[in-house]
Amino acid sequence: MTMPKKFLFAIRDDDISFYTHPEELVTVYKNIWNIVPVSFSVIPFVAPFGQGHPHFRRDDSLNKSLKPLDENQELVRFLQNLLKENKIEVMLHGYSHEYKKIRGKWVAECIWKSGKQLREEIMKGKRYLENLLRTKIKVFVPPSNRINSKGIQVIEEDRMNLSGILGPWGDRPFSLAYLRAWIRRWSYWLQYKGPYPYILDLGRHKELVAYSLTPSTDWRKLMKRLELCARIGAPFVVATHYWEVNEHLELKDKLYQLVKLAIDLGAKPVKVSVCYRK
Repeated sequence: MTMPKKFLFAIRDDDISFYTHPEELVTVYKNIWNIVPVSFSVIPFVAPFGQGHPHFRRDDSLNKSLKPLDENQELVRFLQNLLKENKIEVMLHGYSHEYKKIRGKWVAECIWKSGKQLREEIMKGKRYLENLLRTKIKVFVPPSNRINSKGIQVIEEDRMNLSGILGPWGDRPFSLAYLRAWIRRWSYWLQYKGPYPYILDLGRHKELVAYSLTPSTDWRKLMKRLELCARIGAPFVVATHYWEVNEHLELKDKLYQLVKLAIDLGAKPVKVSVCYRK
């Protein structure tokens, strides 16, 4: 099998917030940071509760107020140092990661919130993290990977790209660029039974699928996706959660295996934001 000289490989880790301890990140990434930079999607003002139960910290179940990242100064200093060492980048992971129960189902914040609220909060969250961590944010990661046209309009206004990929018709603002992207994405699915692996250009922002590494991931299918991206020269972003990796130690072994295979296949390790460049 002939491989291109390089394809881009990135790691996306979601849910870094006030509740994150630096040691939890070190446990997962101490053997990876010198090989692949890690792109952390950070929640600026995290909600302790999600889907009716303590979401990120079971021992903080009595606290119902939003927790800003700057109240965890140990984590802030830790992230600032990693940014200086060029080992990570910061992406925006919603505003609070709050869910709302609608007709018996828990709905992610970039779906249930109004366009006005999303505009105010996403822009506030982006500026807050940029000032706090002294960095620039270029990528938005919607909580639960769910976002609609209202949220897309906001990230376009704030000049961010999306880590994720459009879904059924109507979840993005209509434009000719959206129509072309939608046809390209779903034509690929019909032909190859898989997510569109290249960058989707929707005019005012770009999108790229991320491949999940969770306890329910089909490992063989994930490996095949990686090998496909290597063969066709498409970027490969693996999305995981540090807290889930720490809870399920087999995920750490699989993450290390994935990194090794990517390097063996000729990957160029990059931050997620680099994948959107032409």
